[in-house]
Amino acid sequence: MKDAKVFGLKFGALLAGLSLVCGILLYTAPDLTMQVAGYLTHSSIQFAAKPFDLWAFVLGLLLWGIIGTAIGYIIAKMC
Repeated sequence: MKDAKVFGLKFGALLAGLSLVCGILLYTAPDLTMQVAGYLTHSSIQFAAKPFDLWAFVLGLLLWGIIGTAIGYIIAKMC
């Protein structure tokens, strides 16, 4: 791919945006979100629910952005 850095940054922004949506859903409706995730994975993950705090939200957003950027850059370099 011609510009791997741009693709990597866009991919990282996409994953950070998805993490933001997921965090908002978990904050506003944790039980419903866990129930939907259980339906999608065909399992019961209610036991995995734990209290949601702002620090975990910010850390997850940051990590998904960094990991997504790295993965996007690697994918773009391979193509």
